[in-house]
Amino acid sequence: MKAGNINNALKQIDSFEYFSISDADSILPKSYITGLLPYFKDKQIAFMQARQESNPEQKSTFAQHLGYQVSLHCDYYMKTKNRYGHMMFYGHAAILRTDVYHEAGGFPEIATEDRAYSMLIRAKGYVGKNASEHPDHSPIQSRIPRYHNFIFYQQIFPIEQKNACKTRRFALS
Repeated sequence: MKAGNINNALKQIDSFEYFSISDADSILPKSYITGLLPYFKDKQIAFMQARQESNPEQKSTFAQHLGYQVSLHCDYYMKTKNRYGHMMFYGHAAILRTDVYHEAGGFPEIATEDRAYSMLIRAKGYVGKNASEHPDHSPIQSRIPRYHNFIFYQQIFPIEQKNACKTRRFALS
């Protein structure tokens, strides 16, 4: 699982104050690190999430239409969560604090480690924030079957998150 691989890798580089998680196909802006690190002056921030944008170079019609929806999600949902709610870690294109990662006990080794981690750090009083001015141009699922699998993954595993949170002994509201 992804979480186990990340946890194992972080044991090897434990001396750093921050670490970044990005997908291999992410296209991060030049300002990614220098733009996100200043937010950590606020000690309540556990991670900074880059804005998700579709890669404008993708040519498939499906990816182009879905990219519009990603923009809507970022412009409205993420912006609102950033200000009034709890920003979830999206599992990539983010810089995280190493000390908070250790305090949370690492990433829960479940399929939706990003969401479960977000709940764990929130229960400890930390938050994540989104930096809309530093976009990650990730490729969009280019075909309908791949997108279907992605959506299925997003919908089926919240039960797994709830069980993981119960084992970490904090209340779910």
